[in-house]
Amino acid sequence: MISIKPLHQSTELHNSRRVKKYVLILCASGSIALQVDGNEFLLTKNTVITITSGQIHYIKKQKDAKGYVLEFTYDFFCKDDNDIELIFHNSLFCQFAMNEVIALDKETN
Repeated sequence: MISIKPLHQSTELHNSRRVKKYVLILCASGSIALQVDGNEFLLTKNTVITITSGQIHYIKKQKDAKGYVLEFTYDFFCKDDNDIELIFHNSLFCQFAMNEVIALDKETN
């Protein structure tokens, strides 16, 4: 239902994959080049990317990267029909080809 682990333990991200989970990848330091549905994204210090369930994604390259990977299922986030707004209408996980790279205001460890 939910998992969080350090980036260096997420070796499955180095191979192209499609999962039925929502994914947040936090780059706390260094950099990560990601491919998501054919689009390339660069994460640098204190940035997060959102990946919607079903998107094909993998890490192309990383340089001295540290961070975390959070994965959760729809059931974890939405307990009833009213919760659907939390996941789809807040623009974090809304549509394919519209991944968000979010810069964090505070330092992460």
